[in-house]
Amino acid sequence: VQLSDSRHDIEVGASKRADAALDMLASVHTQAMLHRKKVSDGDGAIATLNGTMEQFSKINSSVALWVVMGPKVEAFQRLQGHGEIEPARDDVDIMTMRSGAAKTDITGTQLRRSRPVVLGQGAATVERCGGCHQDMMGIQAGDVIGAYSAAVNMTPELNHFRKNILYTSIIYFISIISTLSILTYLLRRIALNPLARLTMTTQALSTGQLDVDIEDAGRVDEIGRMARSLIVFRDNLLEKRRLEEDNAYLARHDTLTGLPNRMSYAQFVDEALLTAALCTSHVAIVNFDLDRFKEINDKHGHSVGDDVLSSVAENVRAALEGPEMLARLGGDEFAAAKSFDSITELEDFLHRLQIALARPLQLGTLRIPVCASLGVATYPNDGLTRDVLSANADLAMYRAKRDIKTQICFYEAAMDERARARAELVGDLRSSIAKNQLELHYQPQNSATTGEVSGYEALLRWNRPGHGFVSPAEFIPIAEEAGLIVEIGAWVLLTACETAAAWPKPLRVAVNVSGVQLSEPSLAAQIHQVLLETGLAPARLELEITETAIITDRSTALHTLRQVKALGVSIAIDDFGTGYSSLSMLDDFPFDKLKIDQSFLEKALSHAKSRALIRTIIAIGNSFNIPVLAEGVETQEQLELLRQEGCHEVQGYLFGRPMPDRDLWQAVDRVSSLPASQITGRQEKA
Repeated sequence: VQLSDSRHDIEVGASKRADAALDMLASVHTQAMLHRKKVSDGDGAIATLNGTMEQFSKINSSVALWVVMGPKVEAFQRLQGHGEIEPARDDVDIMTMRSGAAKTDITGTQLRRSRPVVLGQGAATVERCGGCHQDMMGIQAGDVIGAYSAAVNMTPELNHFRKNILYTSIIYFISIISTLSILTYLLRRIALNPLARLTMTTQALSTGQLDVDIEDAGRVDEIGRMARSLIVFRDNLLEKRRLEEDNAYLARHDTLTGLPNRMSYAQFVDEALLTAALCTSHVAIVNFDLDRFKEINDKHGHSVGDDVLSSVAENVRAALEGPEMLARLGGDEFAAAKSFDSITELEDFLHRLQIALARPLQLGTLRIPVCASLGVATYPNDGLTRDVLSANADLAMYRAKRDIKTQICFYEAAMDERARARAELVGDLRSSIAKNQLELHYQPQNSATTGEVSGYEALLRWNRPGHGFVSPAEFIPIAEEAGLIVEIGAWVLLTACETAAAWPKPLRVAVNVSGVQLSEPSLAAQIHQVLLETGLAPARLELEITETAIITDRSTALHTLRQVKALGVSIAIDDFGTGYSSLSMLDDFPFDKLKIDQSFLEKALSHAKSRALIRTIIAIGNSFNIPVLAEGVETQEQLELLRQEGCHEVQGYLFGRPMPDRDLWQAVDRVSSLPASQITGRQEKA
């Protein structure tokens, strides 16, 4: 009976050891994954994890730990050619991953426990783990990623138990038959007192007193072994407590800057709003991010970008006084909050933020100027809840960004009206394709010397119900911000190619491509598919790209444009000279045409500098053997100027306004039927 009960106790103890070991493994694995930079075997975080597991194996040989990969993770790692792959070792691992629940099995002297890791549960949140497991491996929230497994060898405890029975029996027998005090004394000194100390130590550890001293660890007998086991157990508990404290800290703080995160910020603001409601005071919400932060990342790399964020956080944190809060919400987005009773307190708070944010950063040899746009909303004037105040502070921040002369902008009710109007426009634009509200107009492109039509540029028009035609300058930027430009751009490309394929003459059609489309890896494949579907010859399609679209991601743009060029499609750089023009761009990118922006031509007749710019662009085009087209030609004088400077092609109202395809060839026939001497006059009237 005693053997049975003791085996149960040993199994319970082994189960607790397995749980403690699995907790440690989960914490160490979580920390390693949080600091992981890549998914390959050579990642430093994986090396750290492996080293930690090796140290654990040396310290406690009776507990074996491993991380089991789920089928999707294992398949992904094998596809990547990685060497460190941990498949399921036994039925316990397999049943755990199939059921999504922890499994325990006891066979002979071994206790096996396996605990599932589920995406979206515990530390495996979608925000932390979705970037790898959901996006790269196809694992969804609620699916099992893998499992943490432990195997506890109970042989030493069982052997120790059997030895203790014999040892206790001998001592009991001797204690009965022996009356000699010296034996009693020796028994107490050698065994009973150390066991009592170990018992007291074990009780202290069980109540959470982890700072106790453990004696007798230097003995070579079983008591010494028990003492050493208690030391290992205590150290494991200390490590587990430390990891729990670290996890609790990470759950409420940003890992890069050490600032409170969104959760802590929300709690602070909610408590401040509750206090303000009871005390009839005020709360200010200040949202800000760094202007042109993407340029810092692109120019200096993400490591410098991280240093900038950390330095800005430290500067602003040093400027805080009393119960004021600064948090990092994500990326370069920060939020600050303060309770105040007078406008003077708020002004002082904002002034300190301005000074801290305006301080240039010295990072090694780099001196990086920083600037931030701040949006302010106050309780109760601008909202009664945290969500409303944060949204209104965002609106104010975006207005500050649009006004280069304003660093701080306070929320105004009119912003809501503009935001709602924009939201309505986005909603109408989202359904514009399905409702057949978009259409293309075509403007001719002509030879500067003969006036002959060489092609047409497809220009997007939107007939918005209840508003009429909306200017592309108004809705195209909004479509890019709202993520609609890829779908709209695909419709424009397909429609323009279908239309041009049906023209009676094999003229070129030019289609504008936004920077967002250019960043899509599938753009070349999409163009290829459209050409196959419509039957349009690749040589008849011309893509117009702006300089700004290229400079956003130069390497990606270069790769995409070379793929497009390989299809036989020509590429024109639009609005040349108004963006980030450089001769290296012309050397790197396979352009077939330069388009002079109409702003140069508007002033060319009265400003010598504008005319010199036109002459320079045409000379650059000739040097690179690239034809040049001038936009915005409206008068005969402008046309003559371009002819004198050697411009190749022209486009503008002098030759025709944009018009639907149904009216296009009627206009062409009317112009082509006139004598050559009358064509110029006809174009001027057009």
